[in-house]
Amino acid sequence: MKNITLNVNGMMCQGCANRIKNALMTLQGVQKTEVFLDRKQVIVEADDTLNTTDLKEKIETLGFEVTD
Repeated sequence: MKNITLNVNGMMCQGCANRIKNALMTLQGVQKTEVFLDRKQVIVEADDTLNTTDLKEKIETLGFEVTD
């Protein structure tokens, strides 16, 4: 297992957070997702087969921006 932290711009409300969380939980390998609106961060617990690029692409398809 590994934890991946992503900085996400554009999250404004709990609805945004829920959209991201639900979308990421559909990816194979994702075990747990936490979204922190105040820090504009998403923390994903996943198995070693999942890569960061898949997470970024999924978030960006929802209209949010993943930054470094």
